[in-house]
Amino acid sequence: MDPIGFISRGQKAEYAIRRVKDFLSRLENIRLGGRIRFLLGLALFGLLAALAAQTSARVYIQPQSLALALGDRALSTVQVDDVANMFGFELHLAFDPSRVQIVDGNPDASGIQLQPGDMFTVGDGFLVANQVDNELGTAVFAFSLMAPAPPMSGAGTLVQFEVQAIAAGASDLLLEQTILASPDGEALPFVAQNSSVVVEGEVEGEDEPASDVPPTNDEVVAQYSSAAVESDGAPASDAPLTDDEAELSSDAPDVEQELAAADLEGREPAREQQDDGSGDGFQRFGIAMISLALVAAFLVALLVRWGLKQG
Repeated sequence: MDPIGFISRGQKAEYAIRRVKDFLSRLENIRLGGRIRFLLGLALFGLLAALAAQTSARVYIQPQSLALALGDRALSTVQVDDVANMFGFELHLAFDPSRVQIVDGNPDASGIQLQPGDMFTVGDGFLVANQVDNELGTAVFAFSLMAPAPPMSGAGTLVQFEVQAIAAGASDLLLEQTILASPDGEALPFVAQNSSVVVEGEVEGEDEPASDVPPTNDEVVAQYSSAAVESDGAPASDAPLTDDEAELSSDAPDVEQELAAADLEGREPAREQQDDGSGDGFQRFGIAMISLALVAAFLVALLVRWGLKQG
């Protein structure tokens, strides 16, 4: 048993099917004339037509689609068309709370409320439920008339509410469970139609993935060149020099050329000193060898003279 005491449509359908089967089984056991069978056929056809006419009621969310920017609000309504003999109803809505939220329709009351529509007057009955949960993404609204108020018929708005966009993406507005009831507590047949909301903007967590392709040589050179410019300061301007700047530039010494010349001058003396040192070494070695040769010749001459004297 639901809060308003409605029977389910499934139970009603099973009951109707059982009654039709019983009726058909009785017809098989009774011999009727052609005219009576024709009249019974017309009556059965009218009954089926009446049942089909009752299913023309429609419950839907209006507008069918919404496109909002971040932070924007828009009004949505739950409408009913072609309803007859409705004494109460119950609506269960669902939405994505990470994309949209329902704005409180009655700030003076506790909790978050939906707003009653123009299909009924709240004073003619009582609110069974009116609550929104923006954390779970659900809302419920239930209302029933009280005697001697007449049943509701025709078309109108059941509830209305504001939807606020809080994050980019899409969210459905679903009529998860809907019940329309007659004064006797029987469920009225209907067709439900949902809605959707699209919040425009960049969706979080959907950045482009980093490429696995290695950079080319030109890209590496450009990367290091830009890094060098950032570390050294602002890059040189490509704007042409004025006459005064050109004159100062021509008079200014070329620092790079002076550094290169100083480097070469520092290397040349060292090279000359290395060459001079090696030449002196070879020269001293030659003089020493000559001196030794002369001493050896002098000694040989002395030995020769000493030998002659002895002989």
